Amino acid sequence: MFYIVDMEKVVRIPASKFGSELKEIVKDVLNDEIEGKIDERYGVVICVVDILDFGEAKVPLGDSAAYITVKYKTLVFSPEIGAIYETNVKDVVEFGVFLGLGPFDGLVHVSQLMDDFINFDTKDRKFVGRDTKLTLENEDLVYAKLINCSYGSDVVQSKIGLTMRQKGLGKMEWIMKARKDVEGGEETAKKEAKKEGTKKVTKKEAK
Repeated sequence: MFYIVDMEKVVRIPASKFGSELKEIVKDVLNDEIEGKIDERYGVVICVVDILDFGEAKVPLGDSAAYITVKYKTLVFSPEIGAIYETNVKDVVEFGVFLGLGPFDGLVHVSQLMDDFINFDTKDRKFVGRDTKLTLENEDLVYAKLINCSYGSDVVQSKIGLTMRQKGLGKMEWIMKARKDVEGGEETAKKEAKKEGTKKVTKKEAK
């Protein structure tokens, strides 16, 4: 999920940037420092949204740069375990598919794709269910649940795991097919029950 978070940090402003609009300088320097970085409390920082306040600049002896304590708003993305995301398939490989999840690439392992035996079509680079004939390929829109998240030093080093095997997940056509199968099964059960009831009535009349 995306959030706006207030943060505070001491920012180093190089002497080469002196003379310009301070607020814009601070925002640019902050973005260079924290954009794309992982914060264990909040997730990955997307960008600095606004500078809220900053104190007086201090220039220590032996350093030409100025140091300023800055309060600012950031846009962050924090993956949430158990959350369901609507996203697209970015890449298909033999061991699963990668989905776009904010700035991350999340993996749905082949064992978590669907409740069916799966074949990998190397020519067309897609997965096909052996019995259901359901398919999954690049750019497909899917619904996936986040099941694990392990932050690394940056977005690339982080590991995001998702599943599409549970009810209500996967491609929309999978979800609609499952719903129709359930409704069809219920209708069949009702007809069978009605037939059974008719047979019992007939037997009683015969007696």
